[in-house]
Amino acid sequence: MRVASDDPNVHRLVTLIADTVTAEGGYVHPELIVRHDGASLWLELPRALNPHLVGADGKPLDKPHPDAAPLLVVPNGLHIPVSDLDWEPHDTRLRYRAQAEHLSSAQRTILDAMVELFNTLDKVRVIGQAYAPHALENDPELFALIRAARPEFGTDNAKGRLPGEASPALSVVNSRLRTEMGEAEEGPIGYFMPMIDMLNHHPYGSRYRRTDGGDWRIDIHHPEPDDQVFVRYNRADSLGVALGLGYLETATRFVASVACRVAVAGLGTIDVPGVSGQRRRLPAPTLNRTDDGWQVSALVLEPERLENLRTLLLMPLMSVQPDRGAAANLRSVDEFLAAVLEANTAYYERLLARCTPPFLVDSEPDLGADPGQRALFAGVSAHQLHLLGNIAARLDALASA
Repeated sequence: MRVASDDPNVHRLVTLIADTVTAEGGYVHPELIVRHDGASLWLELPRALNPHLVGADGKPLDKPHPDAAPLLVVPNGLHIPVSDLDWEPHDTRLRYRAQAEHLSSAQRTILDAMVELFNTLDKVRVIGQAYAPHALENDPELFALIRAARPEFGTDNAKGRLPGEASPALSVVNSRLRTEMGEAEEGPIGYFMPMIDMLNHHPYGSRYRRTDGGDWRIDIHHPEPDDQVFVRYNRADSLGVALGLGYLETATRFVASVACRVAVAGLGTIDVPGVSGQRRRLPAPTLNRTDDGWQVSALVLEPERLENLRTLLLMPLMSVQPDRGAAANLRSVDEFLAAVLEANTAYYERLLARCTPPFLVDSEPDLGADPGQRALFAGVSAHQLHLLGNIAARLDALASA
């Protein structure tokens, strides 16, 4: 492994973390490169070392090849539960106040090295500037528009927190919540994951997977045409990534529907709740009866899976109203999806207009506008509108087939 950094502290801390992982029985690919620039760390592996860059069809793979070799293997006992370490609320640094005697010596070594590394990189301050629940505190117009799409954005379901009530330091810790590693009574547990936490997110990156011995493994996979390697944190679309991670992601090929209500002839009113602000894996979409109509939850729109989505929505409709017949019910499904696409398109056109200079409210300058956040969500809007156009074209083709 090589650490490409001009900062001796970064070199020392990354090397200490990697050496501790391997000393405890883990694995770090010997050709791995840890790169550092400003507040960013990322991992690279020369593409020439990956014999599985494309699938049998010659196209880039959306997930690691079944025969992919490991990039990282981290013993389960080295992942550090951090939710209960009594983190000091702070805007610029990480510091825990609880005793850590319950952790092993190796865990404490990694914990202290990762905390020092976060502070050396100035991660907490950077997250405070980029993480939407903090960055939008002083931009109420944009915050309200985001909440229209994702009503739960900016709240902590367990504690009911809104922006301004949680520090950037606590946001760093909360960003480590992982349902796949277990949950406590109060919800998912946060873990620091040595080496793995240095991987950036990519919607088609590697996934965390367990070995037969219970360790955590990341496989070699290159979703982009360069040497960087990634992990997939979540099933978030471009808006979700901007809200949860604070950057513009344009590799996504799907749109999680905004909150909307549409009317469909023969069905009545259908509510689509916005995707939860929590960054979790999304379940399959469901269609259920309500007192005054229908509700479709977890609705994700994607050209390649649109045919499957139509079938998933048709099946419960057929069970409730079989007398209408499959053809009539399928037309209703297509009308519903078309209406949802229109609602999403209208929303992102509105968001794009709000995020394009000059920033005005009732023809007056919007003094609360954050130019950086406005630029971020303008980029998100443009990407989502492009995808929605592709999805609408695919729906038209399916409906007319």
